[in-house]
Amino acid sequence: MPLVSVIMSSYNHENYVEEALKSIFLQTYNNFELIIRDDGSEDDTVQIINDTIIRLNLKKNIKVEFVAGENIGLIKSLNWLLSKSRGEIIVACASDDVLENNKIEEVVRIFTKYQDFDLLACNATIIDSNDKIIKESFYLYDDINGYNNKYAVKLEKHLYCFKNLNYKSMLSYAFGGFGLSFRKRLLKPYYYRIPESISFEDYFLSFLGLINKGVLISLKELSKYRRHGLNFSSFNADGVDDILKKEIRLANWLNSVEIEKINYINSNMPINENYTKYFRKMKNILAQNIVRNKIIIHLHKPLKRVFFSIYLFLISILGAKRIINLKIILFAVSKKRLINYLVKVNTSRKKILL
Repeated sequence: MPLVSVIMSSYNHENYVEEALKSIFLQTYNNFELIIRDDGSEDDTVQIINDTIIRLNLKKNIKVEFVAGENIGLIKSLNWLLSKSRGEIIVACASDDVLENNKIEEVVRIFTKYQDFDLLACNATIIDSNDKIIKESFYLYDDINGYNNKYAVKLEKHLYCFKNLNYKSMLSYAFGGFGLSFRKRLLKPYYYRIPESISFEDYFLSFLGLINKGVLISLKELSKYRRHGLNFSSFNADGVDDILKKEIRLANWLNSVEIEKINYINSNMPINENYTKYFRKMKNILAQNIVRNKIIIHLHKPLKRVFFSIYLFLISILGAKRIINLKIILFAVSKKRLINYLVKVNTSRKKILL
């Protein structure tokens, strides 16, 4: 029964944090510690956390550490939580999500059985701000064919692994942060911290798992992932201008991760030997992604759009070609066409995820 560290970074979730904490204290697995840091909430989140911990921990007697700090951002807040964690397994719980009662028990079972893997992605039911189910399952699958992906290898019912992916696919995969649990050793190359140059953790943790030993994915719905207007990934947009702001923000976020991926590849850090011969091609693809995002970031600057379009065209010729690159280059010539394209992409993304 290994010690598990459940970490929670809270921010302005007064309507949801009590339910999130209840789901943690109702876990069937008891050998865990709970570490919480509030990242400068401006509502009653801190008071609710204090009251809920005192009330729920009377019978459980779980080791709990809670600190209300200033607003330093998600990654720095997570790193503080990691610095305080003693468990070999980390289970992250957002302060607006809900864990199923057997979530930690199942995570421990899987990691105990499959010692080679350091990252586990778990499925979830998507709910709204009123606990109404939006989607039964985040990851689509059926009982006959299992997970519909050519890179997923079935290990047992509802459990698959992603290992030795095509190098292009490996660079682009991202598993939902709501369901990620990992061995702390995954972050050993970074001294058990998440790089603070990135904006969000799930995309980069997915990369670390895939470029090393692989990632496990459980298709059991082990939590409820809440989507509401305060989510970073929220699709609630008030008109075209709001959509564009979200797409530009997303492009900046993605670039922070892509740059860190290039740094990782250049730094002789742990890497699956199957990918070593593709270093140059991987860096070229990441460079393409960065330039493509810069075209979006500079949506309102014609000269920079043209410059990055030419640059993207050149590195597409020298490296792996992608149809999406050509689309972006063609759309970038006209601001109106690029805007229409971004609105279409935003709408398509919403349909796929919801």
